[in-house]
Amino acid sequence: MNDAFGKSPGNRSAIRKGPFYAANISTANKYSFTQVFTLGGLEVDERTGGVVDASGMAIADAFSGPRAGSAAAERGL
Repeated sequence: MNDAFGKSPGNRSAIRKGPFYAANISTANKYSFTQVFTLGGLEVDERTGGVVDASGMAIADAFSGPRAGSAAAERGL
């Protein structure tokens, strides 16, 4: 099965057991915590987690934590 986000089969699996819940964490929800996220700012090499400069070159010893990279905002994470 092809994955729309380019994840390999080893990095994905079906979630089969519930119960499942959903929460509105959109910025339209005034009670949502997403309004305090930076959602972007750092440009990140998604293969390594390393921070890159404007030209795409890795910045030595600079790594991004979860949700700190630009992909979080671009993909709605």
